[in-house]
Amino acid sequence: MSLHAYSSKLRPERCLRLIVLASAACLALAGTLIALRLPAAPPARGALLIGWCWLCGRELLQLASSFARLRALCIDATGSIRLSEPDGTQVPATLMPGSIVLDRIAWLRCLTADGRIVTEPFRGAARTSRDWRRLKVIWRHAGVTP
Repeated sequence: MSLHAYSSKLRPERCLRLIVLASAACLALAGTLIALRLPAAPPARGALLIGWCWLCGRELLQLASSFARLRALCIDATGSIRLSEPDGTQVPATLMPGSIVLDRIAWLRCLTADGRIVTEPFRGAARTSRDWRRLKVIWRHAGVTP
């Protein structure tokens, strides 16, 4: 097999996306409850709550937008990444710090040319998925770790 033809195409799972969004929402709620119990003056607590809600809301919207715009992620042997959008277009992207590939799960963060950050969880098993095995090989040997 040619090195240029060696690539991995990963498709996101709805279940993982829902877990990420639900856990983010639960943590945002927990942070809100903690902020309400802080021993601070009411105006300071109010400002903290407004800031916390704004940050959490922005992060949740960015995650949901990222999930809605990604249908598949393809990484080739050189470490270059292409994102497949719902309309079928291929968007080149670069890997960002914070990406990680473990034995059965991966968290990939990519930056597109237009400045959009795409974050996506993936899972797989090397024994049953050729694409997952390829991703792990590319991750180790092509030097894609930022």
